Amino acid sequence: MLRTDSPFPCVFGSDAVRSGTLRYAFVPVGEGRVEALADALRVYTGIAESLGNRTSLVCFFEHDPRISTLDACEEHFWDLLRGLREQDECPWPEGISSDTEAADWEFAFNSTPMFVVANTPFHYKRRSRFFEYFAVTFQPRFVFDGLAAGTRTGDNARKIIRRRLSEYDSVAQTPLLGSFGEHGNKEWHQYFLDEENEVPLPTDRCPLHRSAATVSL
Repeated sequence: MLRTDSPFPCVFGSDAVRSGTLRYAFVPVGEGRVEALADALRVYTGIAESLGNRTSLVCFFEHDPRISTLDACEEHFWDLLRGLREQDECPWPEGISSDTEAADWEFAFNSTPMFVVANTPFHYKRRSRFFEYFAVTFQPRFVFDGLAAGTRTGDNARKIIRRRLSEYDSVAQTPLLGSFGEHGNKEWHQYFLDEENEVPLPTDRCPLHRSAATVSL
């Protein structure tokens, strides 16, 4: 179910809330969870460009007590993304690498590249990734047009964001933050952040390389 109103507007960007460009999906527990998420993403990606450059899709997941730790949330998050890839029959978007280890790779669905952010009830120290329910936000790549690293607007935006993170979180800023296309950057590192700033090994590969597990919660 895709909605334009939200019971939790305060946790998202005020500009997007005021402009009404955010969209929300409520994803149920049970069989068909991935299919429900895929349906919401198909609807959203079909209208996203018409909503302007301050849009995102925020997906709230119905609570299930079996997902009761941060590690369980991370496993479920990657299961969902793998499941979405199996549901997606559209061609890979032009200009986006299909290699998850490349600096210009991005998750894509319905031929739309998107930055993905997970929030959980178990991010106690990294409050910027806390939410009372498991939630996933999808931000189309075009939202970041004009905000490239090395530009005045982009560098200023990063400075503001990182200052706010340092003020809000009780854990040091993750060393995994980077910019799309920047040498050495891996977007998937930033999708689900831990609490301890552990850095993946150079040999670690994106969990999307694994086959999708059955998501039935």
